[in-house]
Amino acid sequence: YGGSTTIAQGTLELAKPDNVGAISGPIVIGNNTDPAGSATLKNMASNQLIGKPSVTINASGAFNLNSPGPSVQQLESIGSLAGAGSLLMPNFSTLVIDIPSGSASFGGTLSSQSSTTSLIQKHGAGEQIFTGNGSAYVASASVSLGRLTVNSPGVLGSLVEIDNGGELGGTGQIGSLTAYGGGRVRPGNGSGGTLSVGTTRFEAGSSLVIDVTNTNVGRLNVTGSVTIDPTAVLDLRGAPTFSVPENNFATFIINDGAEAIQGTFRGLPEGRSAPAGPRNVTISYVGGDGNDGTLTVRKTLDIDGDSQYLPETDGLLIARYIRGLTGPALATQVVATSAGARRTVNADVEAYLAHLGNALDVDQNGVINSTDSTLILRYMFGFRGAALIADVPLPGGENANTVAARIAALTP
Repeated sequence: YGGSTTIAQGTLELAKPDNVGAISGPIVIGNNTDPAGSATLKNMASNQLIGKPSVTINASGAFNLNSPGPSVQQLESIGSLAGAGSLLMPNFSTLVIDIPSGSASFGGTLSSQSSTTSLIQKHGAGEQIFTGNGSAYVASASVSLGRLTVNSPGVLGSLVEIDNGGELGGTGQIGSLTAYGGGRVRPGNGSGGTLSVGTTRFEAGSSLVIDVTNTNVGRLNVTGSVTIDPTAVLDLRGAPTFSVPENNFATFIINDGAEAIQGTFRGLPEGRSAPAGPRNVTISYVGGDGNDGTLTVRKTLDIDGDSQYLPETDGLLIARYIRGLTGPALATQVVATSAGARRTVNADVEAYLAHLGNALDVDQNGVINSTDSTLILRYMFGFRGAALIADVPLPGGENANTVAARIAALTP
């Protein structure tokens, strides 16, 4: 039977042999006028739905996966989940949501009888959104492809795992969180906002994507410990209009209690500079009340945004800029994404250099000229003491130590 199915009232039980399949077309359960629970789709065996049909559970409807007992795993696969009704996952129930594209939003309640055995698995390249406020005791949810967005408290109350190709986003609340290699966590899905989580682990090769604007920042509000593998990535995405003044900071990991954040993101030890769009920020894992992750807006000499200070890239860009080069002549054969650079467009590089302004006047003689670029290049090559300032005229009161200290402040 391949047509659409509507359960208007009463209960429709599906009891074909496992993998034979009862329905393959779209399913609508209930309506938005009858009493809650007056229309039910109930599985009496696994794999009753074939072809990944879309399922809409309206306010009067319920979808009951109906595992018969703790020793039997009831499994069902659907294409998408929508509506505002009830999803019931008793005992050993597993629901696979395999949405190939687009997005679907479920604003109803999700409940189960077990805190250790009920599972939700998100497959497919599309996005499944949960917006309901119902509490659940689902043991775990996994995201292997596409995005799972949680915009409500308590819908996924236990472990959520993000695998390679999957992304977790939203501004709701889940239980504990583990992101594996290739998995991404993006609070707010691009518009900022707070995602509340329990004990959190970023395993090797996973990513935390933080969107930064003038008025908002994506953040994790963590109840429990935070552990970061040294190969996990912090992906900062500053909006093109991001123009927060220097020394302002935002918290991207709100860490409850007194436990420290364990580990640091790849290439970003304590105090290191990182690009956030048109601005640079320095990262701290001991910010806020002493154990939060914070981003502080800072002018630094990381021009290309690779979190390094290299004479053959950053130093050369500064020298070319001071000599008046613009457009393709500024960044040609200097900036490369293969080397980790995040600012690769000529206009972005030039805009950041212009933003540095008088910070490039490292000898404090009142003008930005070739002496400044010489001093910066020498410092990046490791010159110190007399070698740093040799044959460079300095104004009164300036010496190798003051120049070095000024450049060091720009290379955290």
